[in-house]
Amino acid sequence: MKKLFALMLCAALLLCGTAFAETAEPAAAQKEYLGTLNVNGAFEIKCKIPEGYTVNIIDSTNTMITAVVSSQDKNKPTIITNVAFSDMYTVDGKALKMNDLTEEELAEIQATFMDQMDDVTFEYTESAYGTKLMIVRGKINDVSVVDFYSIYESYEIDCVVTFEPDSEVTTLSEEQVAMMLDFFSEMDFNKM
Repeated sequence: MKKLFALMLCAALLLCGTAFAETAEPAAAQKEYLGTLNVNGAFEIKCKIPEGYTVNIIDSTNTMITAVVSSQDKNKPTIITNVAFSDMYTVDGKALKMNDLTEEELAEIQATFMDQMDDVTFEYTESAYGTKLMIVRGKINDVSVVDFYSIYESYEIDCVVTFEPDSEVTTLSEEQVAMMLDFFSEMDFNKM
Protein backbone atom coordinates (compact mmCIF):
# COMPACT_ATOMS: atom_id res chain seq x y z
CA MET A 1 0.00 0.00 0.00
CA LYS A 2 1.06 3.55 -0.52
CA LYS A 3 1.01 4.32 3.20
CA LEU A 4 3.81 1.80 3.57
CA PHE A 5 5.83 3.96 1.18
CA ALA A 6 5.20 7.01 3.37
CA LEU A 7 6.26 5.15 6.51
CA MET A 8 9.43 3.89 4.86
CA LEU A 9 10.17 7.38 3.53
CA CYS A 10 9.77 8.73 7.05
CA ALA A 11 12.25 6.23 8.46
CA ALA A 12 14.73 6.79 5.64
CA LEU A 13 14.61 10.56 6.00
CA LEU A 14 15.14 10.38 9.74
CA LEU A 15 17.95 7.87 9.54
CA CYS A 16 19.75 9.70 6.76
CA GLY A 17 19.44 13.06 8.50
CA THR A 18 18.26 14.67 5.29
CA ALA A 19 18.12 18.47 5.39
CA PHE A 20 15.56 20.40 3.41
CA ALA A 21 15.94 23.82 1.85
CA GLU A 22 14.04 26.52 3.68
CA THR A 23 11.12 28.15 1.94
CA ALA A 24 9.21 31.29 2.82
CA GLU A 25 6.50 30.83 5.44
CA PRO A 26 2.98 31.41 4.20
CA ALA A 27 0.79 34.04 5.81
CA ALA A 28 -1.33 32.66 8.65
CA ALA A 29 -4.63 32.55 6.73
CA GLN A 30 -3.22 31.37 3.39
CA LYS A 31 -3.20 27.78 2.26
CA GLU A 32 -0.12 26.34 0.60
CA TYR A 33 -0.46 24.60 -2.76
CA LEU A 34 0.80 21.01 -2.57
CA GLY A 35 -0.01 19.86 -6.06
CA THR A 36 -2.69 18.55 -8.40
CA LEU A 37 -3.84 14.95 -8.45
CA ASN A 38 -5.60 13.75 -11.58
CA VAL A 39 -7.22 10.33 -11.33
CA ASN A 40 -10.92 10.12 -12.17
CA GLY A 41 -11.04 13.92 -12.13
CA ALA A 42 -8.53 16.53 -11.05
CA PHE A 43 -8.11 17.78 -7.48
CA GLU A 44 -5.91 20.68 -6.44
CA ILE A 45 -4.55 19.98 -2.96
CA LYS A 46 -3.92 22.88 -0.59
CA CYS A 47 -3.25 22.92 3.13
CA LYS A 48 -2.87 25.37 5.97
CA ILE A 49 0.72 25.15 7.21
CA PRO A 50 1.08 25.37 11.01
CA GLU A 51 2.69 28.56 12.33
CA GLY A 52 6.48 28.36 12.36
CA TYR A 53 6.57 25.62 9.70
CA THR A 54 7.58 25.48 6.05
CA VAL A 55 6.55 23.04 3.33
CA ASN A 56 8.85 21.28 0.88
CA ILE A 57 7.38 19.20 -1.95
CA ILE A 58 9.45 16.01 -2.31
CA ASP A 59 7.50 14.36 -5.13
CA SER A 60 4.38 15.18 -7.13
CA THR A 61 2.74 13.15 -9.88
CA ASN A 62 -0.82 12.76 -11.15
CA THR A 63 -1.45 10.05 -8.53
CA MET A 64 0.70 11.03 -5.52
CA ILE A 65 2.07 14.01 -3.60
CA THR A 66 4.74 13.72 -0.93
CA ALA A 67 5.70 16.76 1.12
CA VAL A 68 7.66 17.48 4.29
CA VAL A 69 6.30 20.11 6.65
CA SER A 70 9.00 21.06 9.13
CA SER A 71 10.19 23.70 11.56
CA GLN A 72 13.64 25.07 12.31
CA ASP A 73 12.88 24.24 15.97
CA LYS A 74 14.16 20.67 16.43
CA ASN A 75 11.74 20.21 19.34
CA LYS A 76 8.75 20.63 17.03
CA PRO A 77 7.62 17.55 15.13
CA THR A 78 8.22 17.01 11.42
CA ILE A 79 5.17 16.05 9.32
CA ILE A 80 5.73 13.84 6.29
CA THR A 81 2.56 14.07 4.22
CA ASN A 82 1.67 11.61 1.49
CA VAL A 83 -1.55 11.83 -0.55
CA ALA A 84 -1.91 8.97 -3.02
CA PHE A 85 -4.71 7.52 -5.11
CA SER A 86 -5.71 3.94 -4.35
CA ASP A 87 -8.14 2.13 -6.62
CA MET A 88 -8.85 -0.20 -3.68
CA TYR A 89 -11.09 2.57 -2.37
CA THR A 90 -13.23 2.98 -5.47
CA VAL A 91 -16.24 0.66 -5.66
CA ASP A 92 -18.54 0.59 -8.69
CA GLY A 93 -17.20 3.97 -9.76
CA LYS A 94 -17.83 5.55 -6.34
CA ALA A 95 -14.90 7.21 -4.59
CA LEU A 96 -14.87 6.13 -0.95
CA LYS A 97 -14.02 7.90 2.29
CA MET A 98 -12.77 6.24 5.42
CA ASN A 99 -16.26 6.77 6.87
CA ASP A 100 -17.56 4.28 4.23
CA LEU A 101 -15.33 1.38 5.32
CA THR A 102 -16.53 -1.63 7.31
CA GLU A 103 -14.92 -2.78 10.57
CA GLU A 104 -13.28 -5.62 8.63
CA GLU A 105 -11.75 -3.20 6.11
CA LEU A 106 -10.47 -0.99 8.94
CA ALA A 107 -8.94 -4.08 10.58
CA GLU A 108 -7.12 -4.86 7.29
CA ILE A 109 -5.64 -1.34 7.27
CA GLN A 110 -4.59 -1.73 10.92
CA ALA A 111 -2.86 -5.01 10.03
CA THR A 112 -0.67 -3.22 7.45
CA PHE A 113 0.52 -0.84 10.18
CA MET A 114 1.19 -3.73 12.58
CA ASP A 115 3.32 -5.40 9.89
CA GLN A 116 5.52 -2.30 9.58
CA MET A 117 5.65 -0.85 13.10
CA ASP A 118 6.37 -2.01 16.65
CA ASP A 119 4.36 -1.16 19.78
CA VAL A 120 1.36 -0.10 17.66
CA THR A 121 -1.79 1.47 19.13
CA PHE A 122 -4.84 2.81 17.28
CA GLU A 123 -7.47 5.39 18.04
CA TYR A 124 -10.17 6.96 15.90
CA THR A 125 -11.35 10.54 15.75
CA GLU A 126 -12.82 12.89 13.15
CA SER A 127 -11.63 15.99 11.36
CA ALA A 128 -13.44 19.24 12.04
CA TYR A 129 -15.64 18.40 9.03
CA GLY A 130 -16.54 14.83 10.03
CA THR A 131 -13.98 12.80 8.06
CA LYS A 132 -12.96 9.70 10.02
CA LEU A 133 -9.26 9.63 11.00
CA MET A 134 -7.12 6.81 12.34
CA ILE A 135 -4.33 7.86 14.67
CA VAL A 136 -1.60 5.22 14.73
CA ARG A 137 1.19 5.40 17.30
CA GLY A 138 4.22 3.15 17.12
CA LYS A 139 7.91 2.79 16.36
CA ILE A 140 9.89 2.26 13.18
CA ASN A 141 13.50 1.22 13.82
CA ASP A 142 13.12 2.46 17.44
CA VAL A 143 11.96 5.90 16.24
CA SER A 144 8.57 6.95 17.66
CA VAL A 145 6.04 8.04 15.04
CA VAL A 146 2.40 9.04 14.98
CA ASP A 147 0.53 8.53 11.72
CA PHE A 148 -2.67 10.45 11.08
CA TYR A 149 -4.33 8.38 8.36
CA SER A 150 -7.55 8.68 6.39
CA ILE A 151 -9.14 8.06 3.01
CA TYR A 152 -10.91 10.80 1.08
CA GLU A 153 -12.33 10.49 -2.46
CA SER A 154 -10.28 7.27 -2.97
CA TYR A 155 -7.06 9.02 -1.90
CA GLU A 156 -5.10 7.70 1.06
CA ILE A 157 -3.80 10.54 3.22
CA ASP A 158 -0.88 9.80 5.53
CA CYS A 159 0.59 12.43 7.82
CA VAL A 160 3.51 10.75 9.58
CA VAL A 161 4.67 12.84 12.53
CA THR A 162 7.98 12.35 14.28
CA PHE A 163 10.75 14.24 16.03
CA GLU A 164 14.37 14.67 15.02
CA PRO A 165 16.69 12.08 16.65
CA ASP A 166 18.44 14.79 18.71
CA SER A 167 15.18 16.38 19.87
CA GLU A 168 14.55 16.70 23.59
CA VAL A 169 10.91 15.77 22.89
CA THR A 170 9.79 12.32 21.72
CA THR A 171 6.00 12.35 22.11
CA LEU A 172 3.29 14.64 20.82
CA SER A 173 1.67 17.03 23.28
CA GLU A 174 -2.10 17.51 23.27
CA GLU A 175 -1.47 20.90 21.62
CA GLN A 176 0.50 19.21 18.82
CA VAL A 177 -2.22 16.58 18.35
CA ALA A 178 -4.72 19.46 18.03
CA MET A 179 -2.36 21.12 15.51
CA MET A 180 -2.34 17.91 13.46
CA LEU A 181 -6.13 17.60 13.56
CA ASP A 182 -6.33 21.20 12.32
CA PHE A 183 -3.73 20.47 9.61
CA PHE A 184 -5.75 17.45 8.49
CA SER A 185 -9.08 19.31 8.68
CA GLU A 186 -7.80 22.24 6.64
CA MET A 187 -6.39 20.11 3.80
CA ASP A 188 -8.53 21.04 0.80
CA PHE A 189 -9.32 18.79 -2.16
CA ASN A 190 -10.60 21.36 -4.65
CA LYS A 191 -12.22 19.78 -7.74
CA MET A 192 -10.98 21.38 -10.93
